[in-house]
This record gives sequence, C-alpha cells and structure tokens, in this order.
Amino acid sequence: MQAGGMNELITAATYHWAWENQRLVVAVLNNRELNQVTWEMRAASGAPPFRPARDLPDVSMASFARTLGLTGIRVEKPEQVADGWREALAAHGPAVVEFLTDPAVPPLPPSAGWEELESATGPGGRPAAEADGRGRDRPGAEPARRGLRARLQDILPSGGGSGGSGSSGGGRG
Repeated sequence: MQAGGMNELITAATYHWAWENQRLVVAVLNNRELNQVTWEMRAASGAPPFRPARDLPDVSMASFARTLGLTGIRVEKPEQVADGWREALAAHGPAVVEFLTDPAVPPLPPSAGWEELESATGPGGRPAAEADGRGRDRPGAEPARRGLRARLQDILPSGGGSGGSGSSGGGRG
C-alpha cells in the first residue's frame, strides 16, 4: 500500500464524485512491514528477514484515508472484522478498511500451491514456525500453523475441517 496505493487513494478522493457508483472498498492487510517481500525471499532462498522492510514508518492507512475525506476504518482485533466490513460497505464513497495483521504469519497468496505452503521458511531455511517474524528463533509453531490453517481453509472443499472462518486470530481478516 505504501509503494503506490496511497497515490491511488488520492486519485479516488479526487475523482470519485464523477463515478456513477461511488462505492469502492479497499482492504489493507497491515503487518507493519513489507512482509510479503520478506516471506518471498525466505521461501525462495531461505534468506533472513530483510531489515529495511521492517524499518518503515507505521502509517495508518485508515487515518490517511480520513485525511483525504474518505471513510477510514481500522480493525485491530478479530472480533471487529464483521463490523469493519459492514461500515465500509455502508459508506457512500470510497472506504479503506485497515486490518492489523501478525507479521509472523506467512502471507500466502490465494494462488499458493502445496509447494509454496511447504517452502514458507524462516531464517537460514528453517521452517517459519521456528522464527518469530523478526529473525529470532521462536519456540512452538503457532504463527505458521495459523497461516497454514487459514490457507487450507481456503483451498479444501470442506473448509479445512476446523469449522472456522479462516480468521483464526492470525490476521487473515
């Protein structure tokens, strides 16, 4: 979002008055870093976390949207997800819903296949479950399990068998 999406919000704020249907909902999964890039590098080569991707200013996209006169909604807890979506869909113009997510959960793309799920690695090629998202070892595998569980719920016909919605607190809003 910081790489170009902010500019597009300015465009929407400028021109949405001329649109026949002014509703536009932008969902931002804010993990407070360029985490997709970091995880791609980890999966491709076992690279450690990329520090510059973590040293970015923590810009609230919901606040930025409000400065432009758009609706800006910040969702900080899983129990706020439904209300955040309702508010955005009820807006009379463009709206940004900013979901705070866990940077330790691999952001798996919707098109990820089994090989990508298996190759989501942490520093030094260790399984992501052993890293805390900041390059340090972490006991336990809960963040990676949450990411994998959410992805499996998306791709398995039964919804992954857990009976959940895929937003198991791991920020997959």
